Amino acid sequence: MSQRKRINKKKNGNTRNRLLPWLVFVSLLLVVASAVLVVLIRNHSEATKGSEFPLGANAISGFDCDYSEAQRIYPFGEGLLKVTATRVVFMSVSGKEIYSFDMKMETPICVIRGEYAFVADQGGFFYACLSETGILYSGSVSGKIGYAELSDKGYGALIFDEENTNGAVSVIDPSGVVIAQWNSVESGYPVSSMFSPQSSLLSIALIDTDGSHMQPNLKQIHIPDPTSGDKPHDHAFISAGEAEILSSISYLGEDRLVWSGNSSVFALTQGTLLKIDYYFPNILSVTTIGDRVGVFYTEGIGQQVLLSTIDSSFNVSTPIVLGDQLKSFSSFGNKVLIAIDDKMLIVDATGGEVSKERTVDEDIIRVQLSSEQQAVIVTSSGVREIRF
Repeated sequence: MSQRKRINKKKNGNTRNRLLPWLVFVSLLLVVASAVLVVLIRNHSEATKGSEFPLGANAISGFDCDYSEAQRIYPFGEGLLKVTATRVVFMSVSGKEIYSFDMKMETPICVIRGEYAFVADQGGFFYACLSETGILYSGSVSGKIGYAELSDKGYGALIFDEENTNGAVSVIDPSGVVIAQWNSVESGYPVSSMFSPQSSLLSIALIDTDGSHMQPNLKQIHIPDPTSGDKPHDHAFISAGEAEILSSISYLGEDRLVWSGNSSVFALTQGTLLKIDYYFPNILSVTTIGDRVGVFYTEGIGQQVLLSTIDSSFNVSTPIVLGDQLKSFSSFGNKVLIAIDDKMLIVDATGGEVSKERTVDEDIIRVQLSSEQQAVIVTSSGVREIRF
């Protein structure tokens, strides 16, 4: 090979070596630019698409407020109840005040059943029952209130501290008269209560810790018709052979109920207690949905929320997968509106299926299903009345 050819070959090799880093650099720039372009296109697409059901844009009524105020607002009847540490206000869905009254409370409890609302001071002594037209009755108890319950007919029940007892339960009729007080001395600590649909029974869940193991008990008080002239009296006392706190009571009718804890579920019918042969690993909440009882549960910590229903024969339905974070629910007939994650679901408890699903753009605090097609939603940004 001549000397000239060797020199030319060497020059060509040097040129390729100098170009190689630039080619690699340009290639990397193209890859990065392509990735950025993909992200921008995706974000633009999502921003264009937006929420499937923006609550503010679809609201037929409502108003904006901050998160701290929204936490104190409860849908009630045709309006809203705002409960603070010093005042109770009933207002329209648009935020216009209709009536109010002063009531000092450390930790307000608000229970709403049908046409009535019951407000009590947890850790305090005072309570009040009201309707959409005004306050119906108010009063106080001798010990600190731990739990409050209300019936669809306006009967109230309070669990409170009482000296030399494990706790007391007071029953108040719709006119505000205390018609019964039961002191638990040897039956255990009362932890919750629930009225039957027609208000003829008050069931009280108790936990007895005096023995060698924890014993859940259920006491029932019969509430006679006001026109009969009779006084409330003991109806039944039942013990469950299960070392578990059974604090949730849900009725399936006047004479049958579901009594449940963290994982165990019992059925009580005509004085007979039966354990439902179905495993609920981690029960979150139990509620009456029309003629059934709904059980929200997970199969373990961090697992998805499921919903199964129990019918009047105590059969358990196939579970429906709902989502990850249960926020609120409300039923109307056999339909239940469920707020979970960033979605609202309408579930038909009879058919056991999700009939409607909407993705929303606001963080939901609580909901009220006022008809099969209409609901009031309290979010971290305000109140929205919507139609589906």
